[in-house]
Amino acid sequence: MNRCPECGFHFYDSADHRTEHRRYHDESLHGVKADPKSGEVVLWTTGADRIVLVTAHSSVWRRRRASRVASVANREMGYDFGIFSTLEPPDERDIHLYLYGRESRFVGLAVLERRTEINRCSWSSPEPGEPVATAPPGLWTVGFVWTLKVHRQSGIAKRLLATAMSDLGVTTERMAWYPPLSDDGMLLVRKLCPEGFLIGH
Repeated sequence: MNRCPECGFHFYDSADHRTEHRRYHDESLHGVKADPKSGEVVLWTTGADRIVLVTAHSSVWRRRRASRVASVANREMGYDFGIFSTLEPPDERDIHLYLYGRESRFVGLAVLERRTEINRCSWSSPEPGEPVATAPPGLWTVGFVWTLKVHRQSGIAKRLLATAMSDLGVTTERMAWYPPLSDDGMLLVRKLCPEGFLIGH
């Protein structure tokens, strides 16, 4: 079995595996191909950049494309659970996905969902603090934020969250975060919530 030194993909020397590796390699380095299409719900745009909203109620092709972006993010982060599936039915979480497009590629993703079990946390203690009273449908919670490696430190994650908060009508003080948080995730939360933050379960 071969291993690509750039993207880490393991593949056999067969036509099918080489084709699969080319796609994996391209998406890992450059993002998921996503030419702008009519019918997209575009919430923000500037120059060649845009942010597109996808929910569990969106059309199949929109959800399929969002699932592909989530898959690229998932394999880079090494999580052992899926972020979003095309076949995932609508439920009480009311999942909203915000996709960051740059020219003809999606290079960023934020997933927000409703959570009813919320705890207040401080930076002085690693353990969740006092419970926060919430009534259904609960607080909007950041379930996942990701930016393609080559585009990090360029403000994409902040723009995704700012657009999501504007779309959902929430503030950082009333927005929770779903664990676990990566090191980069913790840095982002510290910048947005210097006085403490909420954890959603």
